[in-house]
Amino acid sequence: CSRARSARSVGRLVPAQRRCDGTAGGAALDIQCRNVEVQELSREEMATAAIDIGLRPDPDGSFGPIEPLLRIPFHLWLVERILLSGLRQEMGDLRRASSQAALLDIFWATNVSGATYGESREVLVSHAVTAMLIDRVLSVSLEEAFRPGLTKALVGLLSDEVFSRPPTTPAVVQFSHNILFDDAVSRQIPTDSAGLVTFLAADESRVFFLRPSLVLYYSRIWHRNRAHFWTMYWELLGNQNIGIRLASRLIPTWVIAVETRVSNDLLPIVERAMQGGVGLDDASLLLKAIRTDGSTADERWLDVLGGIVPRIAPAFPGELPFGACS
Repeated sequence: CSRARSARSVGRLVPAQRRCDGTAGGAALDIQCRNVEVQELSREEMATAAIDIGLRPDPDGSFGPIEPLLRIPFHLWLVERILLSGLRQEMGDLRRASSQAALLDIFWATNVSGATYGESREVLVSHAVTAMLIDRVLSVSLEEAFRPGLTKALVGLLSDEVFSRPPTTPAVVQFSHNILFDDAVSRQIPTDSAGLVTFLAADESRVFFLRPSLVLYYSRIWHRNRAHFWTMYWELLGNQNIGIRLASRLIPTWVIAVETRVSNDLLPIVERAMQGGVGLDDASLLLKAIRTDGSTADERWLDVLGGIVPRIAPAFPGELPFGACS
């Protein structure tokens, strides 16, 4: 299938940036962005594309925990770049990756931090991201991206397609895919509540146009340190800044809905609900996220809802994702 075989070139198929208008705190935003919709691949298309880029199936024809991710063309492109890096120590982790954040961690390890001139590559990426955040753009001039003594690192980032130079504006450097920008930003956000608040408060528009970065940020914490995830979740719910409070309520609950695998993952919020430690509106946000995620028929939610629903059903009957619970 031509669509599947072209998956690894998806980054090059995305057109140049256009302008997206928005508002934050009453102020108009003029932010460069891309808006593209790419359909998921079928099982057959995914398998063909995966084999085409060098990922071999197991004897039963499956690809392990990573298989659901491989239906997204961008993820296939990440896998191809990881395989091309030749860093075999990461190959075992590749097949076990079960989230986009985990797959991006491996891409980062093979094409940025763990690549030749890895420390210099990280310096250049951090410098470029900082400049993009200050100017609220998705590209910087080649002169601005360059750092004295780091020419080989910059060439490496370009050749490994972490960075790219648009054909129409070769004097500009940008990330080869917007998700790589999102990921790079997420890695610069401090991993404590106070640091996150400081980062977001530095520019009120960040709560809005850095949402994908914040999703990756919370997803990474969810998988690496679950206790810390919940600590941050509870600490930020009562923040006095409206934008930060909004982000700290909506984004973590979305991550919870997407990343939860078993009912025990939700024990902290169930226990808080049973003890009266979760406000009705906060619990309702989780149910909305579950419904939006489209996973409401999943049996993993039955035990979770059994703990939460009795406390919120009288006040929020319209938010129950299963329609009726008793």
